[in-house]
Parts: sequence; structure tokens; C-alpha cells
Amino acid sequence: ELLANTSGIFLRTSWVELYASKTMLVLFGTGYQWNFRSSTQTTYLCAFHLQGGAVSPKAIGSVPGDLLDQFSIDHKDNYLRVASTESGPWEWFDDPEEDGRRRWAQETNNRITVLEFPDEGDGFNKSVLEEVGSIDGLGEPGELIFAVRYVDDMAYVVTFLQTDPFYVIDMSDATNPTRVGELKVSGFSNYLHAVDDDTLLAVGQEATDDGRAIGLQLSMFNVSNSSDPTLISRFTVEEDDDSWSWSDAQFEHKAFRYFSSLQKIILPASIYGKNAFDGFLVFGINETNDIVPEFNISHTSYYRGCTNLQPRSIVVDKTVTTFKGNTVKNHDLMNGTKIWDVDLDENRAKDDCFWWW
Repeated sequence: ELLANTSGIFLRTSWVELYASKTMLVLFGTGYQWNFRSSTQTTYLCAFHLQGGAVSPKAIGSVPGDLLDQFSIDHKDNYLRVASTESGPWEWFDDPEEDGRRRWAQETNNRITVLEFPDEGDGFNKSVLEEVGSIDGLGEPGELIFAVRYVDDMAYVVTFLQTDPFYVIDMSDATNPTRVGELKVSGFSNYLHAVDDDTLLAVGQEATDDGRAIGLQLSMFNVSNSSDPTLISRFTVEEDDDSWSWSDAQFEHKAFRYFSSLQKIILPASIYGKNAFDGFLVFGINETNDIVPEFNISHTSYYRGCTNLQPRSIVVDKTVTTFKGNTVKNHDLMNGTKIWDVDLDENRAKDDCFWWW
């Protein structure tokens, strides 16, 4: 018999996302307060306690600004750490670095707020998350948060407008989050994956000096010295003017796969241009920590509107099974040899689908 219970709350926003730890579920959504010149963003949070298959209301709270995704939140001990961006209206500004010429931009403030959960049994008035610490001013003027990752007492934040400032924040003192390290590199990261306590893998885009994205990029950072993070290696998939590439993993972490015991990266990718490709790229990490391309798995779909699997991968016994579009494929992860594949639309009339590729 499957037991279930319910718990609900009203949030002042029409769109809600969620974050979950082992003992806490947090629903969050952004609301906007408008006037004739600007709008103010506030993200509302509602936390539920998870225990023994039961869910119960825990606390409510808010932070200024908008959240990127669920990785903007982290629950540790009795605190929530929340990274957000406050954005002002788009306006014309005089740019001193461009001889005073005006540019269309917005003012932003990127911050991390630390909220403390109330003590148990303090009544309704004590069911509110209380701010106990914060750090703001992350990033250059006009930059937005593009990626966040918390690892124990450290937070890693990527902001971007033209370059990629990579910030290291010490969160060990909840009342005084402190920026301890910074690294500026070209391009930007959308997803940060913790390989271990000292290493982060990043999926994003290489970019020109003026901030134009030019190609899918994998980067590896060493954060063992929090005051001096370094770029270990990086690989750009396509960077010529006639091609462009991107990955679902930039916006959906479930599309990314890092298999630590074999040091393999399985990454869905779409390439447009003379080297057009749709499928998965498999990389290895060698003894000098270089990111090395090993083989590709094509999932080019000629029809769409029938089966359309989201890009995912599974590793079992040194083989990788990939899912994308209307095909499922299995390859030897060590040498790229195809073992089997299945076309889920093979016996379906083409009239049931519409032309795609």
C-alpha cells in the first residue's frame, strides 16, 4: 500500500520551480512590482520539511531579485543559501570606456542571501525565513548570473556580459559570506558540475570580446586554492564563423553525464553549419587533465512529430546508451564501437510525422 499526504500554500506568483535536499523541499517563484518606469523583482520561497515519507510546512521567505534555476539554492544545516540577480530597467547609459558613447543596457546586482530557518514550535510569527547574511556586487556592471554551484561551504558563481568572471565565495560563516577568489576567462558557463571538492567541469559557450557566443565549450577548473582558482583545460567544439554549436546540457543538467570511474564526459550537442551534427559527443580526461574528444554518436532525425526523446545517456558495464529524437543507441564507451541501435519510428508511417531534418 502506497501512503501519501499533502500540504499546500499560496505563493504570490504564477510560475513555480522547486529545489529539494534530503530533508527539505523548497518551492520558489518570482513576482514583479511594476510602476511607469521600472519593475522590481522578488523571489518568494516556501519550504516544506521532508521526513519519513511525510511533508509538512516549514517556513516562508523572500529574497530580492530573480533566480536562475534550482542550483541557485542550497540547503545546509539550518540555512538556505540563495543566489539571485536584481535587474533594473533597460536604459541608455554613457559608457566612459567607449569615449562617452551611449549604450542600451541595464543596471544589475548579483547577490547571495543566507536565510535561517525558524526554531520549531515558535508559532506562526516565527515561521518566516530570516536573512542573517548576504554578499552582493558580484560581477561587472550589467552582468547576470549564468551558473551557480554550491559544494559544501563554498559557492561558485559565474556572471557574464562580455567575459566570464568565475567567483569563489566562502559560505562557512552564514552571517558573513566572503568573496575569496576570482578568475576571468573568455566565454561563459551555463552549468557547473562538481567532479570532486577541488575540480569543476563547466558547460557553456566560447564568446568574442564583445560577448557574442560562437561555440559550445567544455572547461575544467581547479578550485583547490579557493583564493586562486585556475583554468586547467578547455575544449571548444566549433568556433569558425560559418558554424555554431550548443548543448541541451547548458539548460538541463539531466542531459549531462560525467562517469567518474572512467573519466568520461557524454554531452549532447547540436552543430549547425558545414560540419552539421546532431547527437552526443564523448570526451575523456587524460593524465594531464586535458579534455580530449574521443568519438561521436549521431542521432540525426529525419522525421519529427512521432517519437521525440529528450537527450539522455546511461552508462552500464563500460557501455553507453544514448536517447535522442526517435533513436536509442548503445556503444562501447572505451572505443566507440556501435553495439546496437533502435529506431522507434521504424514501423511508423511517415505520413504520421512531419519533415524535420
